[in-house]
Amino acid sequence: MTGRVDDLENQVTQLEELCRQMNTDIAALQTIVDVLQDNDCVTDVVPVVEGTTIIGYTLRFLHHAPITIYHGEKGDKGDKGDEGLTPTIGIRQDTDGALWERLGKATGETGTTRESFFRDVTQDAENVYLTLSDGTTVTVPKGTSLNISFAESDLTRMPVNSTRELHYTVTGAISEATVEALSSVDMKVKVEPDDATGINGKIVLVSGAEINDDSKVVIFVTNGERMLMRTLLFDKVGIPAVEETTKCVDAAGGRIELAFLSDSDCEAEIPDEARSWVRVAPSSRALTPHSIVLDIAANTDRPRSTVVTVRSVFVPTQCIEYTVEQAVGSTQLLYTTTGPCLQLSSDAFDAAIVSHTFKNGVGTIIFDKSITFLPKNTFADNPTLTGIAIPEGVTSIETYAVSGCSSLTSIKLPENLTTIGTDTFAQCYSLTDIIIPGNVTLIKDEAFCGCFALTSVYCRSVIPPVLGNYTFENTPNPTIYVPTASVEAYRAQWSEYASQIVGYEF
Repeated sequence: MTGRVDDLENQVTQLEELCRQMNTDIAALQTIVDVLQDNDCVTDVVPVVEGTTIIGYTLRFLHHAPITIYHGEKGDKGDKGDEGLTPTIGIRQDTDGALWERLGKATGETGTTRESFFRDVTQDAENVYLTLSDGTTVTVPKGTSLNISFAESDLTRMPVNSTRELHYTVTGAISEATVEALSSVDMKVKVEPDDATGINGKIVLVSGAEINDDSKVVIFVTNGERMLMRTLLFDKVGIPAVEETTKCVDAAGGRIELAFLSDSDCEAEIPDEARSWVRVAPSSRALTPHSIVLDIAANTDRPRSTVVTVRSVFVPTQCIEYTVEQAVGSTQLLYTTTGPCLQLSSDAFDAAIVSHTFKNGVGTIIFDKSITFLPKNTFADNPTLTGIAIPEGVTSIETYAVSGCSSLTSIKLPENLTTIGTDTFAQCYSLTDIIIPGNVTLIKDEAFCGCFALTSVYCRSVIPPVLGNYTFENTPNPTIYVPTASVEAYRAQWSEYASQIVGYEF
């Protein structure tokens, strides 16, 4: 009696396992039916391995949940039992086009475990083929997920008030696609497909005056059966400088660093005419992403300057312009004139003149040592003098040194200059602007009196220099540019010209 009960319990257990396996197979078949009816596709086929033997496959679909199919051999023969009935299940297409399941009865082998509903799983490049136990073959198409990709590696950075193009490609085993886009109110967006298929094209983005956390573009892609939505959020990019953008270099040359803040790679653009004396230092590309180092050659000629543009590689419209100025040596004085060579004597200077050359309107005077001042009346009342570059060692310009030079349009003052004497530039009728270096502490009486064309004075000194009487007498009320942080101090100390003083970022 006990043995019969044990046999019965064993049969019940086997029946329960049989039911579980059948339910799994039936659920898998139902999913396949749904996949075919919904025009879904297989995206991945993964073998199920037991030991070294493949006993089935897991199928993943684009939209439906994955299923695992166990195809296989009959199980080992068991003890003799009662003859039973095992259902067989197949799939076929009815005359109305619908897919349906057919349940039938088949006499199972006496005393054996059932076979799987699936006899085999095979595949090629386009389809997966499921062979059922009754010989029916079900073909399920393969496909890849609908996707849109961009040629550009960075999709998040966007400068204000600019236009940018993103070149796209739609993938996913499709022959044509529709791409549309919407943007937040602070941006504009337009989709321009390359051809009627819409598979390739570009998305044109136009930003406004501000980019913030709400700036976005939403892209929709559809092939008529599936739809993909992708959202692009943007960060504002720019290249703010972290220091003055005018770089002064002495005659000996050397290296200067252009420091700035940037979240993208940048390059320095040097004008062709300045490449003989300015170049990007070889090591600067690996120095930091926030600086570029320039090598400046020694200057044995006249003062020179150029504008070097630091430009974002990622967004070419984002750039900073640096002015690079190079002085002459402390023993070298240069001048330009429309007349003959000037006659100057060593007696007035605190150094001896060792050479004085003149060619094509440019005079070069070399001293045996640095001079510290420009003597009284040095160039006074010379109507043909058009430009002067004063040596860097000069700290004081004496009375009338350059007064009455009616054709003077350009003057380069040395950075070490501290004192501008009385009437130094008086009656320089053609002078339109001048830069007063940051070390100047004293500007004496009538220094710019009668400069009828003077419209702009740039004073770099943070602390206002002491100003004499009638400094800008008989000038057309020039705008006086001073460091922004020092505006109020200048207006208080230079009260006579307070209304002409404005802040400037040197």
